[in-house]
Amino acid sequence: MLASYDSRRSWYIGRASSDATYGRGSHTQFVRFATGGAGFCVSRAALMQAAKGLLHGQFESSCARLRLPDDVTLGHILWNSSRVRLTHVDEFHSHLEPLAALPRDSLAYQVSLSYFLQRHPPNTVDVEGLDREQDPTRFISLHCLLRGLRKCS
Repeated sequence: MLASYDSRRSWYIGRASSDATYGRGSHTQFVRFATGGAGFCVSRAALMQAAKGLLHGQFESSCARLRLPDDVTLGHILWNSSRVRLTHVDEFHSHLEPLAALPRDSLAYQVSLSYFLQRHPPNTVDVEGLDREQDPTRFISLHCLLRGLRKCS
C-alpha cells in the first residue's frame, strides 16, 4: 500500500478517529486525526513540515502544552500548522472497533490489526488456530493462516 504513495510528498494516512475540537471559548480548533490504536503512516516530507509546528522542537512539550494525547497532537500539528490532511484508509484497525466482524478472506489485505483482551468476549479477529489460552490475541493463529501453515504452534 505504501508503494502507491510518493515518499517525497506530504501525506498522513490512517484510520480517522472521531473528529475533535479543543480549546476554550473563541480559541476552539478543529482537528481530524488518525487514531494511534490503529496505527498511521506519515511521510518524511510531512514530518519535516510538522516539525515547524512543535513547541521548542519537542513533541512531548507540544502534547503537554495542548493537553492532548500524542495521536491527537500529531493530527493537530499536521492539520492546523502544516495543512497536511488525513487520508482515511479503511484497512487500519483499532481495538475500538468490532474486529471479529472483519471477513476472514479480507484479513490478508489489512494494513494493521489490534486487539482488546479486557472485554468479554475479548475483541480480536475471528480466526481458527490455537486455543485462546495459547493465543489470546489471535495474532499467532492469524500469522499461521496468512502463511498457509497447516499446523500452528
